[in-house]
Amino acid sequence: MTRLTTSGARLVLALGLAVAVGCSDSDGTGVTPDYTLTVDPTTLTILPGEAGVTTVTLTRTDFDGEVTLTTSGTPAGISGSFDPAITTGTTSTLTVGVTAGTTPGDYSMIVRGNSAAGTRARSLAITVAPPLPDFELSVEPGAITIAQGASATTGVILARTDFTGAITLALNDAPVGVTGSFDPAAPTGVGSVLTVTVGAAVPPGIYDLTVEGTGAPGSRSDLLLLTVTAAP
Repeated sequence: MTRLTTSGARLVLALGLAVAVGCSDSDGTGVTPDYTLTVDPTTLTILPGEAGVTTVTLTRTDFDGEVTLTTSGTPAGISGSFDPAITTGTTSTLTVGVTAGTTPGDYSMIVRGNSAAGTRARSLAITVAPPLPDFELSVEPGAITIAQGASATTGVILARTDFTGAITLALNDAPVGVTGSFDPAAPTGVGSVLTVTVGAAVPPGIYDLTVEGTGAPGSRSDLLLLTVTAAP
């Protein structure tokens, strides 16, 4: 039987400790490099044609490497972009865009981080809300020429979004002697005919008038350029 001397035993013990310590962790710190990924807020409500923002937070443990951020599982019409998309920091801003034609409803997006320390993922809930009732007003043609004592017409075009109520029309900023009448005056459809009448005493010149429409969503307006010429 071979006997170990005291010095030999001490050498074996030291080697054993060295091996044990060397196997405890890849970087020798005793802590495994890691990170967690969270999003806040976890739910976004976005109108079609608009965008929402959430923050991606990376909580790191002994890990300072790059994390590449991506999204997946999004339907057509919904997209996500990160700033930055590849980060060695702790936060990134995720902007979620919804195209104008996206059907209202509830959707989800997977937010994913990929790195040397592994892959982490979180779910982001997205509610595409119905468009708000609204309308736009435009005057076509937007410029008319009328002689003193005469009248002319132009069209008022109403583009509606989920709104069918009446819109009350008015002609504003007209000089004395210039009047306007609408047919109809409070349309529930997509347009009206504006007749502008210029009195005989109105001085020739160029005037900026405003056509305004007021409905439940608010007021919208457009400019009408009126040129008054001398009576023939």
